[in-house]
Amino acid sequence: MPDISIEHTTFERLKRLAEPLVDNADAVVRRALDALESQDGRQPAGESLDVDREIQPSQPPNLTHTKILSAKIGSEVIERPNWNRLLDRIVILAMRHVGKFERLVQTCPANIVQGQKTDDGYHFLQEINVSVQGLSAHEACSALIDTARRINIDLEIVFRWREKEGAAHPGDIGRLRMNVTADGKSHYR
Repeated sequence: MPDISIEHTTFERLKRLAEPLVDNADAVVRRALDALESQDGRQPAGESLDVDREIQPSQPPNLTHTKILSAKIGSEVIERPNWNRLLDRIVILAMRHVGKFERLVQTCPANIVQGQKTDDGYHFLQEINVSVQGLSAHEACSALIDTARRINIDLEIVFRWREKEGAAHPGDIGRLRMNVTADGKSHYR
């Protein structure tokens, strides 16, 4: 592995971008390069990352202590993704697909109520006039997979297990991909 020297001011900038106790300098530089490349459209989200584990959507591992690095739902790259932001996006897409709240509840296994509710962990999605309850990473992932399968939309999520006690694979990067064909069947790669 090559060693590089950087100015003190550059190192201080790296430290400001790092997530304490998680990122090292290499991780921050990789994330910056990924962001630059995705802005230029040179690489699809997640393709430049070295993935340690390909995740089968039919049997996702324990996702406690994971951080999403990149995500696509269909052809849409999700900015600043986290598990509940992805869940919100799939709920919106599902509502557009099914058209009625009653069918949305049948399509998406998350806790959803019509109208605005902001207690008990719910937050309001004004765009479709529903409120969604926040879920754990594993529950949100399961709801994403089930909903994507039901509305025939592709998923690609790249994430890292944090270096924490209780993480299934500390430091590893995982990629979950689910492709849906025109006949509505899910294919994993």
